[in-house]
Order: sequence, then structure tokens, then C-alpha cells
Amino acid sequence: MKSSFLITLWVFSSLYLHAQSIFASDRKCKECHPTIYKEHKGAMHNNSTIFKDPIHKAVWDKHPANIKKANYKCAKCHTPTASDLLSKGKAGIPDISNPTHRQGISCTYCHRIEAVELGTMSNKNLISKEEKNYFGTMENPTKNEFHITQTNDMFRNGQVCMGCHSHKKNKEKLDVCVTQMAKQTSKENCITCHMPKVAGSASLHKDSLTHSYHGFPGTNSGQDMLAQYIDMKFEKKNTSFEISIHNHSPHDMLLHPLRML
Repeated sequence: MKSSFLITLWVFSSLYLHAQSIFASDRKCKECHPTIYKEHKGAMHNNSTIFKDPIHKAVWDKHPANIKKANYKCAKCHTPTASDLLSKGKAGIPDISNPTHRQGISCTYCHRIEAVELGTMSNKNLISKEEKNYFGTMENPTKNEFHITQTNDMFRNGQVCMGCHSHKKNKEKLDVCVTQMAKQTSKENCITCHMPKVAGSASLHKDSLTHSYHGFPGTNSGQDMLAQYIDMKFEKKNTSFEISIHNHSPHDMLLHPLRML
């Protein structure tokens, strides 16, 4: 009985450790990319879990799935490295003691997206099975002990964002959130607006004057970076006034009915 218990414990521990090692820790990225790590640490991508985002938690607290203790339906995009919460047919509720449940959208998750599978209810990110295989926009991809970097145009034209930010329909097929990119151009897309070039080198090992900002400006932070895409005009009319807003961004201003504005 004792041997059987030890074998079971060893198998469980091995599976657990394997699940934890699927995506390397962001702290590893910090060693070579300290500036980007600092930006990402304060961004909503890193703080997308119910343990870090009070707005998301407030919504989840009232979600029917949470009330029934069924399963965390938001894991696909909010905690994508928590493999146990994403298993089909397996109920799972976020556990603060589990490090993958506390991890939001990590550096290594985004940079292992090799393609996006289009779907009716929502899209799906296709992740590279090679743990050290990362994608980006480098013209001269590099290889080192931490990773192999490959050029992927999705990271340049913004399509890499469409696995999570395209659309999501509920079981009644109503749009819970949707990003209409009908006005998207080669000069204006998710990357150019939400990851603009800022001063500072992307890596300690390959100097560059600028890097793509990883703070992801939005409704929660970095509004000054996005202000250039919105024009507001105030016009006095006798005893009243009129406000007109012109949106220059490649998508509608309001994308999510549950977002904080």
C-alpha cells in the first residue's frame, strides 16, 4: 500500500511539475529584458486574473458558473497558462495557492502563439509545442540558451491579438465582446497603437534605440498614448453646447459592455 501511494504521489508530482514548466516564468525573461519586464508587470495583460483585476473579479463573482461552482469560463484568455482550468470536461475554479492560476497573460504565452484559429463563438490561439520556440518581429532571429526567436508577421500586423480580442459570443450567440477591425490599415493596427515604439533597448544582449512598449495602454493605463486617436470638439450654441467625438482608431471605442471606462 505504501509503495502504491508513493508511486501515485510521484506521478501526480511529475504531472504537476510538467504543467508548471509548460510556460517559463516571466522572471526568466527579466534577466535579459528588464525594461520590457517592468512594463509588462504593470500592464493589464499581467494583471488579468480575478486575484489582480478587481473589475474582472466583480464580474466573475456574479457569474452563473461561479455561483454554481462549475468552472472558470474565462481561463482561456485571462489565465491561459493554467492548463488544469482549460481541460475539457473538467470543472475548475481559480485557486490562489496555484501559481498558474495567479499568472495572467505571460510573456512566454504570447510569444509562443504561432497562429490563430478562427471560430464562430470565439477564436483560439495555436501555441507552439516547442517550449523554447518564441515568435516576434526581429529581422535577424537569434538563438541562445533561453529561446529560439522566429519572425512572425502576426506580431507586426496585430493578428496575434485576435485569438483573444476578436470576439466572444455567449451560448445565446450574443456578442459579449467584439473588436471590429474594419478600419484597420497597414499603418494602424493593434500593435502600432497599443504597443508603440518607445525609447530603450529591448534586450541587454542586443542594443536598440527603441522597443515596442509592453505596458499595453488602454482604459486602465497609458491613456495619454491613445489620446492622439480621439478628437473632441466643444461648440457653444446659444444657451447650450455640443460635444463631438471623432474616433481615428481602427476599431469602435466601446468593445466590451463590462469594461471600466
